[in-house]
Amino acid sequence: MAYVTNIKRIIEETTPFLLILTVIVLLSGGILSGVTEEFKIVPGLLILLPPLLDLRGNIGASLASRLSSAFHLGYMKPNKVTNCLKSNVYAAIFLSIVISFLLGLFSWLTCILLGTACISITTFVTISMITGIVSSSILTLLTILITQISFRRGLDPDNITAPSIGSIGDIVTIICFVLTIKLVLVWGMI
Repeated sequence: MAYVTNIKRIIEETTPFLLILTVIVLLSGGILSGVTEEFKIVPGLLILLPPLLDLRGNIGASLASRLSSAFHLGYMKPNKVTNCLKSNVYAAIFLSIVISFLLGLFSWLTCILLGTACISITTFVTISMITGIVSSSILTLLTILITQISFRRGLDPDNITAPSIGSIGDIVTIICFVLTIKLVLVWGMI
């Protein structure tokens, strides 16, 4: 009987969030469709976007899972900065910085290998790093906030935080990506 109760709880807690997140993901697609001109001006950027989205979802969701587990195990308490919280945040930010750099580099290499017109390696890495660091900072704060709120309200953070951050990560990353492209255009790096 406990198994059926657990399934019911997961469905009850997750369904409303997943419906809201579906709308959020649709909004991110709408934002992306509004910047097609920038993709024409800055060739090769479509190679960089999918791995950036994947990066944010993977790091954010794993951070959310680790924080949820830490709450369940008692290593973290709401509204308290613990060593567990610090080490998880540092790890997420470090991973974001390193992987963002590598994504910029590999995206440039992929562009060269495919023979498509592309921007310079410096511009690729700059766009990737700025997008990765800014979106990582925003999503790390949101992960901590959503995990704490759901835990305080008696909800299971595992049911809410990881899917939320995965979807919110898409829209935050797309917004950061678009703003970074506009910034790089203003800086004249292209």
